[in-house]
Amino acid sequence: MVPLVLGLGATNAALQLAQAAVGLLEIAFIARLGLDALAGAALVFPFLALTVAVSQGAIGGGIAVALARAIGRGRYDDAGLIAWCALLVAIGFGGVTAAVMLTCGGAVFAAMGGEGEGLALAIRYAAVLFAGAPLIWTFNALLALVRGAGRIRLAAAVVCGGAVMMVPLSPLLIFGAGPWPGLGIAGGATALLVYYLGGSIVFACVIWGRTGAIRPPWPPRLSLRLTGVILRVGLLSALVAGSTNLTVAVMTTFAGASGLEALAGYGAGARLEILLVPLSAGIGIPAGVIVGTNLGAGRVARAKAAAWVATAAGFAAAEAVGLAAALMPGAWIGLFTADPEAVAVGTLYLTTTGPFYGFFGAAFVCYCAAQATGRMLLPVAGAFARTAVAAGGGALAGHLGGTFLAIGVGMAVFAAFGLAGLVLSVGYTAADSR
Repeated sequence: MVPLVLGLGATNAALQLAQAAVGLLEIAFIARLGLDALAGAALVFPFLALTVAVSQGAIGGGIAVALARAIGRGRYDDAGLIAWCALLVAIGFGGVTAAVMLTCGGAVFAAMGGEGEGLALAIRYAAVLFAGAPLIWTFNALLALVRGAGRIRLAAAVVCGGAVMMVPLSPLLIFGAGPWPGLGIAGGATALLVYYLGGSIVFACVIWGRTGAIRPPWPPRLSLRLTGVILRVGLLSALVAGSTNLTVAVMTTFAGASGLEALAGYGAGARLEILLVPLSAGIGIPAGVIVGTNLGAGRVARAKAAAWVATAAGFAAAEAVGLAAALMPGAWIGLFTADPEAVAVGTLYLTTTGPFYGFFGAAFVCYCAAQATGRMLLPVAGAFARTAVAAGGGALAGHLGGTFLAIGVGMAVFAAFGLAGLVLSVGYTAADSR
């Protein structure tokens, strides 16, 4: 069990980190446009991260575990129907995301402390990026189908290949070359959408090529029952993903109250916290597929063993990142800005919060495993307890150091709820496996 969980986890972690690197590379290039552009991207980043987290980890998690349990039970007709249901859900949620962000984005960015040129650049960046929200959702739904079918290496190859493509594409569209003047901050958003389009085409060819366990019927058919299975897990999971990004958005607002430099510095530091999501998901998502497949086949003890192994690995991986960041904060913050005040705020964030990162890793893996059981109450409660502790503690602290400490304590609270579910075997019974 340990080699299986760690082997798939390592491959999927590479996939998740490569996908996260796409966004980080883009932000690093945008930062070269100046502090206003970096601050503008910082305002948009929590909402992009939320879109990716909900489409990939929450609804995508619901798609992956529904498919894994169908395969575990030998219900291959259901597996084919799940592909069409997943596509419908992705297009629907993508349209809602685009409508909300294009209508309300500017007002929200202003409420978070955006002003002047930074706010104008945030609005410009978001207008291009969220116009393509259905594409982001479609990519992550198809990725979830490929993962749920156990084809992690194929998914990793596509995502890593796309990340390599972004290295020349993003600066070309942002800065231009020769007679091409570039699109500025909007070029970064355009490059991201090109990445999602290319990946979606590849995944669609694999899935509808009818090779493997997923064989979507033709003509298309939908199942309300299977759509409900996806949404029951996915919507509860969206509360967890939403609370994670809500925490970052609230803390961004606190930082914005201290000025442009504090906003840029916290935004640079918090990107490493957001990076914990793909790192932890890299371990947790395949663990959820293993848990779901084993529960579908009635192997309850094997499912729980996989959850424990993955949780320990999630803690170790995230804690290693946090301790490294706390010891060498300048190595990370320097990727985004050289402004002394911004660097000081980013450094304070990493040295204070970094040692708590392991708790986030363990909590997130517990959440992924709970997706497979369908018993999401404790992870959801833990996620909102984390947000309450971080936001409440930050508001009471009155200074950035106390605010950042509250973020770390909130991570520990999140982990306590998830571990309680494992200790109490919530969802790991013979009745739940049916």
